Amino acid sequence: MSPVLIIQDVHIDIYGRLRRGCVKFTPDGIYCFEKATGQKRTLRVKYLMRIENIFLGTKQGLRMTTRHGELLRFGQLNKIQLEEARIFMAVNWKKRLLKLDSLTKNWILKDSKDSPPPEPKKEVPDGSLKLKKQVLWPLHVKPSYKLPLFNPKYSNFQLHRRSTKAKKLHL
Repeated sequence: MSPVLIIQDVHIDIYGRLRRGCVKFTPDGIYCFEKATGQKRTLRVKYLMRIENIFLGTKQGLRMTTRHGELLRFGQLNKIQLEEARIFMAVNWKKRLLKLDSLTKNWILKDSKDSPPPEPKKEVPDGSLKLKKQVLWPLHVKPSYKLPLFNPKYSNFQLHRRSTKAKKLHL
């Protein structure tokens, strides 16, 4: 395996925006170059904590986190590029590519043990079917307070009137 792997035309996530660029893997670090602005970013391999396989947009990508809390995500990789990156990481960095399960799939597809069993379908008089299956989340009971949207006691008009009265009294 060569000591450098360059992946062209990937989408790099920079501060929440996907931008086109290229990524260069070397034995000591990862170098990202964003094409439109010319911004460069470097991550050292010795600081990497996790490398995960994710979906970024509609295609597969990689998510890398460091000990210092930095996050690097890039996507739009095809299967060949992803396999090359996985082999490069295993050979040169001695790190594994973890598969990240999306949380949304877990809570949609799995039923909670505490939730009641789903009821069968019931027919509504107009002929349509009504489904009774629900997904329930346990919530902590906390006191809540209602705040009025408009309180005449502390409206801007009242505060203005009070301040003018205070000014008159002090003059």
